[in-house]
Amino acid sequence: MMLNTNFPKLTLKKYCTFWFFFIAVWLLIPDAMAGTLTNIQVKHSNQQSQVQFQFNSKTQYRYFYLTDPHRLVIDFPNSQAPNRLFPYAINNGAVKAVRLNNPPRPNTLRVVIDLSRKTAATFSTQGNNIVVNLPNPQVVLTNANNPKSTNNATSKARVQRAPVWTIAIDPGHGGKDPGAIGRNLKIYEKNVTLSIARELKALLDADPNFRGVLTRNGDYYISVPERSEIARKNKANYLVSIHADSSVSPNLRGASVWVLSNRRANSEMGRWLEDHEKQSELLGGAGDVLSNNKEKYLNQTVLDLQFGHSQRAGYELGSIVLRHFANITTLSKGTPQHASLGVLRSPDIPSILVETGFLSNAEEEKKLNTLAYRKRVARIIYNGLVEYRKKNIQAEMLPEPKSPQTASNNSNVIASGTVHTVTKGETLLGLANRYKVKSNDIVSLNNLTSRNLLIGQKLKIPAQNNATTQGSTSQSSSSAVKNNKNIPKTLVIKPGQTLSAVSREYGIPLKTLLALNPNLKNGRVQAGQTIKLREK
Repeated sequence: MMLNTNFPKLTLKKYCTFWFFFIAVWLLIPDAMAGTLTNIQVKHSNQQSQVQFQFNSKTQYRYFYLTDPHRLVIDFPNSQAPNRLFPYAINNGAVKAVRLNNPPRPNTLRVVIDLSRKTAATFSTQGNNIVVNLPNPQVVLTNANNPKSTNNATSKARVQRAPVWTIAIDPGHGGKDPGAIGRNLKIYEKNVTLSIARELKALLDADPNFRGVLTRNGDYYISVPERSEIARKNKANYLVSIHADSSVSPNLRGASVWVLSNRRANSEMGRWLEDHEKQSELLGGAGDVLSNNKEKYLNQTVLDLQFGHSQRAGYELGSIVLRHFANITTLSKGTPQHASLGVLRSPDIPSILVETGFLSNAEEEKKLNTLAYRKRVARIIYNGLVEYRKKNIQAEMLPEPKSPQTASNNSNVIASGTVHTVTKGETLLGLANRYKVKSNDIVSLNNLTSRNLLIGQKLKIPAQNNATTQGSTSQSSSSAVKNNKNIPKTLVIKPGQTLSAVSREYGIPLKTLLALNPNLKNGRVQAGQTIKLREK
């Protein structure tokens, strides 16, 4: 090939300048894009270990787990770190060490967290920082009330394993019932929900604090009542039903969460009251006690409390899950919505129904058609369950039991004379709120060694504020309530308010309320109804 010697020198100079500039910019791009890890902080508590990666700019991350031994591997693309930060030896809680490893590709920072046991991490971002929370499956509790005890058996820390929560995961529809069908890609809701459910189960099973149970694990039809029965037979603590929405309008989009409505709760309660076999199944060992009891409204009261607890727990869990959903998508409803949906009808299992998005919306249908997004949805629901558990798990744990010498000094806790028989779903904290006493006083008075109550267990209830004496009778206290001028004489029932809720709010025994209002049918109240709270 002959070189054209007539090529203008100025043009050649321009071309050379351009290419030198291009190469220089190209070489600088990795450094300009790179985030630098400036510090690592590790914190420990009884509940979890936290590893915080502090970067000088916003940074993305990907992660996966390895076993034998257990490790959490995190890749930070377009990132770097000074060698002085590694290795970071810890050997405390869930974390043994944090170290560098060979990256899978250039300009990637790979960090390995060596774990002391199998655990599931939750990730969050705080500014430029990436925060990794690793829950401890065991909680170390010490006898803080007796630090000077000479008894080594009681002064040493005791390890108590937190209870494992069973989560029933219900993939909506299935088999002959395809559910919603996508507007453009024609994907079936039943397939989307099953995929998300399987991903959620994998996350729960990898976490020692949870166990996942699927109501269906294939493309087959299960009736709504059967789904609840599967959850109950597996002793599920909570039920999460997964669905995908659809609308005539292609513009509607966003996630939502639905919980049990008051109308559904009342209608279901009526069915359970008429079905003695189901009552026995729900109430366990206490079922026989209730069926033979002469108290006319005791069964209704117990079921009322069960439905009330399920509604409150479902709403709280749903609110947390919705808040997490806001991190990846829009919300079609900003708060949990109440609905009369069959799958939410179990009085003994707090339940939520999650609508993950609209298949009638082109963008959301496209996202839900990808495994990557379905995994993100499963992770969001899992993170919500983890946060909810952290907020509520302390109610199921006890301080280190005291030695007999210390326990004998607890004579200042006075019994009220009331004995409560535990029914399914009741918690120590719930009983404390119901009787307006301290949960620790119930523990002390009954010498409990666990906050996990047993169905049929009889508990002595302390006097309120430890101010009343053991000699006061229920008859005199009932009479005092009836004539207490500090309580309004009448009350107009608000929407969603139940008789048991009124009892707790005003400290009036249900038996007293029923005696004051003999016209109440089966002890049920309706919104707008006026009831008496006292006689004079």
